[in-house]
Amino acid sequence: MSIDWQRPEYQASQPGWEKIRNVTDAEEVEQYLRTLNPADNSVDNATRNEQYRDNAIFYAIAGYTARGLTATPFRKDPSFSPPPALEYLKQNADGAGNGINQLAKTSLAEDVRFGRGGLYVGFPPGTGTESKADDGDRFATIHSVQPESIINWRTRTVGAKTVLDLVVIQTVEQRADGYELVDVDVIRELALDAEGYYFDRKWERADSASDWTPGEAMYPLDASGSRLREIPFTFIGSENNDSTVDLPPMKDLVAVNIGHYRNSADYEDSVFYAGQAQPWLSGADKGHLEAMEESGFYIGSRYLMPVPPGGQFGFASADPNPMVLGAMQEKVQLMIGLGARFIEAGGVAKTAMEAEGDNAVQHSVLSLIVANVSSAYTRALTWVCLFMGVAEEVTYEVNQDFTRANASPEEIAQIIAGWTAGVIPSADVWAFFQRHGYIDPGKTLEEIDQELQGTESPAL
Repeated sequence: MSIDWQRPEYQASQPGWEKIRNVTDAEEVEQYLRTLNPADNSVDNATRNEQYRDNAIFYAIAGYTARGLTATPFRKDPSFSPPPALEYLKQNADGAGNGINQLAKTSLAEDVRFGRGGLYVGFPPGTGTESKADDGDRFATIHSVQPESIINWRTRTVGAKTVLDLVVIQTVEQRADGYELVDVDVIRELALDAEGYYFDRKWERADSASDWTPGEAMYPLDASGSRLREIPFTFIGSENNDSTVDLPPMKDLVAVNIGHYRNSADYEDSVFYAGQAQPWLSGADKGHLEAMEESGFYIGSRYLMPVPPGGQFGFASADPNPMVLGAMQEKVQLMIGLGARFIEAGGVAKTAMEAEGDNAVQHSVLSLIVANVSSAYTRALTWVCLFMGVAEEVTYEVNQDFTRANASPEEIAQIIAGWTAGVIPSADVWAFFQRHGYIDPGKTLEEIDQELQGTESPAL
């Protein structure tokens, strides 16, 4: 069995991931349009299909939705207070200049779209038996992994615990060859050896026709100089963070977006085909037509069209066909219901309770994804601490409060009325205004009270 062997679950999921990535990135989407008259191999049919595809308009609704859902939790900064030894993670968590917040956004974006991703922690080997970074060039790094790259994995049972036994990550690295950049196929093998110790090994090949060549197995040491007994890798899922492949949250929305794109192609084709008026002339014989041609008659404004005795001239146009346009509009409404609310322009006004209820459905899915991302990064930080010799517990938590930024005037009036009547505590009033963005959420109640001293506001 070759190192590039792919698990059946991966092979079954990969085509769906590819479709989701293409649609949300608005790339290579023409492949999802139908072919008109597929059995017709004529030049005319090929030209018509080319025009059919060129005229189609792709509305990147799924992509906008994914980016909107990814940005929502980061309206507030994640909770992360590292010790001095881990301060570098804020600016350069992956060794390539991306801070931990940027990595978390990347992981959240992947999880929102695919319900799948991963993190692993790396630590460069030293020249001898060093295990802890003793200069600025050696430090533990966190790496976000796309779902398409995790081609194989395996677990084993140790006592009552199930642990990862193998993770195979296949990527393409760009390397300099003089002035030219060349792609090199690379596989990173993260595994436990026969004695249960973790090792990291790279495999490479020059091209798809070459054999994979293994590199040296590296055994990273923790700060005490000991080998690890677990793989510093964690999956990130939409439901949980185990090795099971979860359903992609964007799957249904992407399917409807493709349907909308196909309707758009049909609509634009029908507009082009039937939207142009066709002139017609009755009662004309060959002699009349030849006379018109010789005289240079043509159809246009301010020109009189001569017709023979008893003849008629007019324009024929197709009756409006609202079926395709209606199908597009229905799909827009369906996508709004699936999470693309920010594309809805205007619409019927909703009460505060209806709006909160609508948001709760979407945010319940997003909250679970955010919790899984936070859990994965917290776990990754335990391995960073292990490598860097940090004894204290370090956590990372992405904001899960998705309350809309502003409350309605009616809600504010009710809160103020309850406060002045003495039935709502001041602390709850300030918490309400913080939650809705009127007061800096980072301020403590004591800080708010100090700023309000000397006003008519009651003391906390």
